[in-house]
Amino acid sequence: NILLSPADEVLIDRLLHFEQIEPIPLPQALHVTVRPYQQEGYRWLGFLYQHRLGACLADDMGLGKTLQAISLFAGIKEGIIRAAEPVQGPHLVVLPPSLLFNWEHEIGRFYPELTVQSYTGKERTLAFSQADVVLTTYGLIRRDIAILEQVRFNVILFDEAQAVKNIVARTTGAARRLKGYFKCVMTGTPLENHVGEYYSLMDLCVPGLLGDYEELKGKVKAPPPELLDTIMQRSKPFVLRRTKMQILKELPPKIETDIYLDLTD
Repeated sequence: NILLSPADEVLIDRLLHFEQIEPIPLPQALHVTVRPYQQEGYRWLGFLYQHRLGACLADDMGLGKTLQAISLFAGIKEGIIRAAEPVQGPHLVVLPPSLLFNWEHEIGRFYPELTVQSYTGKERTLAFSQADVVLTTYGLIRRDIAILEQVRFNVILFDEAQAVKNIVARTTGAARRLKGYFKCVMTGTPLENHVGEYYSLMDLCVPGLLGDYEELKGKVKAPPPELLDTIMQRSKPFVLRRTKMQILKELPPKIETDIYLDLTD
């Protein structure tokens, strides 16, 4: 017999009787038009969050992965999307340093009700009590993992997750030690060189989904078709990927502007 907590029993019962993802209303205070495919991504993320699973949002570059993630944070903030159990702690977004300003700017623009704190610089501190979202970099989680792994986060989001595609790298090892209720990786290129990279990303957001890496590592460079089929079948519910070609009708027309500059000597 397997003994489950009451929260786990409710969770498994919901999954056993699952028929379709229920519509989840958009956050009321979201200051942006969310396109239909982005609403689908938001509902998909919300469903996986509610069921304490994990996600790989792998839309093409330029389709608004950041907006879909901010919508998830906003849905949680407004109580529209609820966890299966009480969760405390801020969300953590791990990203390359070049995207820190972009994330701060887009949260301020799309959903300013979220309080943002940067865990960067020499004066960085774990005083996160007033923060809804904490932004930090891959370099800092590698350096400070002994401190950061003691903090309990709500959503942990890895943006430009190619940074953790090498499962034996120190940065990936640090990322795997972070503790959160729900983990999501965002990347437009979930597989670049070999299946081992895909394994690393999926095992980060849904640990154990694809089995033991030791059994796979000799086959990742040239996987047999049956292994590829198993990996795709198991990971399919947790990966959402749309290309520009698929949703071309929903994208706004391209605007080209010519700007002329007078250069000095």
